[in-house]
Amino acid sequence: MHTHFDLSPSEQADLSSLPATFCDSMAQQVADVLEEGGLFSFFKEEQDDTAQRGEPRGKDILLQPVRRAQYSFDDGTLTDVRDLSIAITYR
Repeated sequence: MHTHFDLSPSEQADLSSLPATFCDSMAQQVADVLEEGGLFSFFKEEQDDTAQRGEPRGKDILLQPVRRAQYSFDDGTLTDVRDLSIAITYR
């Protein structure tokens, strides 16, 4: 992550604090989507003034795997494709 993205110090700290099982699950889901040619969506909610001042706030990362059917009119095939939605939200 650190080599491919320009992360702020707080984002680096957040990544470092994630449980290994969550990171492993996220990495596996990303790999599955890439392998199947699926789609990614990413959403990051804007922080309110409290969060921007560095005061404690609730923060969640949501992973939502989605399976969809894709039909090709070109060759008549129906394919099951895996997509992944990642959202960062604040409470």
